[in-house]
Amino acid sequence: MVVDCGLIVTSADCLLGDRLQSLHARIQEIIRQYTPDTIAIEAVFFNKNVTSCLGTAQVIAIVELIAAKNRLETLTLTPQQVKASCGNSRASKRQMRVVLSKLVNMTLENQHITDAIGCGIAGILKQGATKY
Repeated sequence: MVVDCGLIVTSADCLLGDRLQSLHARIQEIIRQYTPDTIAIEAVFFNKNVTSCLGTAQVIAIVELIAAKNRLETLTLTPQQVKASCGNSRASKRQMRVVLSKLVNMTLENQHITDAIGCGIAGILKQGATKY
């Protein structure tokens, strides 16, 4: 069951520090609202777009910091583990969207949300379903 999902969007016109501070504040709010005990994070997969990887790494650092401050367990998952959440560790983005949409009974139009839901499911699978 998906409790909630969404995107945190910051303006590209803002200074990096302001964008990171905004992300920090919103993620803190989400943690206070839902009180998770674990956060699943997909590891950065280095590709040709170094700028994109650096931005993703900065966001991951913010999430790791918040998790540590809140004494939350973090699970770092490979892209293959996240894709395996739909039953195929080599699934295409389209395959993930179709399978996960059926699994959580909702239309997943945004790839970032699809990836996040896959990451959450993969985290549950990694920990073992008996915890839940």
